Amino acid sequence: MAKNLEISFLLDFYGEMLTEKQREVIEFYYNDDLSLAEIADNAGITRQGVRDSIKRAEAQLLEMEERLGLARRFREMQAGLRQITQAAQEIIACNESFAYSRDIYERAALIRDTAIRLNQSDRERTNLTVQSIPISKNPRLLMEMINSNRKILTPYYQELLEEGNRDGSIHTEYAKEIAELMPLLTSLWMLPSVFPGAKEDMRHKFLFIGEMLEKMGVPLFDQEILQIVDEFFDQFPETTRKE
Repeated sequence: MAKNLEISFLLDFYGEMLTEKQREVIEFYYNDDLSLAEIADNAGITRQGVRDSIKRAEAQLLEMEERLGLARRFREMQAGLRQITQAAQEIIACNESFAYSRDIYERAALIRDTAIRLNQSDRERTNLTVQSIPISKNPRLLMEMINSNRKILTPYYQELLEEGNRDGSIHTEYAKEIAELMPLLTSLWMLPSVFPGAKEDMRHKFLFIGEMLEKMGVPLFDQEILQIVDEFFDQFPETTRKE
């Protein structure tokens, strides 16, 4: 039976959504590279039973990816982060070589536009995304999200905040603390599947974050950002509140 190597990747995102037996069988097949006969012996079922279980699990994983797009979004995020890193390196190079401010502006704009694209990409799926996997019921997925944010976003935020302190564009004594807090607020507190709320509730939370940061010496939101926020929340369903 031919293997779809994409399934191994999808298992990392949606494996917890399978039944215990399905996950055991498909991990034997894809991650441990066991044959159908070996899996049948381990699981105490027939080879046909193994084949059927794998096919059902594959179909479920592919369907969840089609509906939720978490693996695709992860890849988009990785590509976007590479663009951000490259643009940041170019900004440093421009500053070191005393380039014209227009060059600096264009590269800073790339960072801004990439971040906006990552947050607004694939608008047609937003309605599904905000009501997606109940992460609070999946501790493994929850911890992976927190760890990923801590390893990727927190250092990036802290570097930006410390640079802002050095160049005088912001004034805060809490660069490290804000860098640790921001991923938690934006990825968990703003996630309706963890903290249910209507569209206006979510927008109000976002404005709260902006006001909180401003009082900590990090004035983040201007009219352009607020307009982007409004456009983003216009894509949300009228209510995401769970009864």
